[in-house]
Amino acid sequence: MPTKAENRATEAERTVSKLQKEVDRLEDELLTEKEKYKAISDELDATFAELAGY
Repeated sequence: MPTKAENRATEAERTVSKLQKEVDRLEDELLTEKEKYKAISDELDATFAELAGY
């Protein structure tokens, strides 16, 4: 029969695993948003360059 310490350790491992999955999800979301920001920024730069050409 597992001891209280073993039960706590098992629960802690589960918690760490859940938190790591959440960190991974948030990192993926951050990367996606950075890519969107870069695309918008590039488009804005191109628009300014086009306007400056007139």
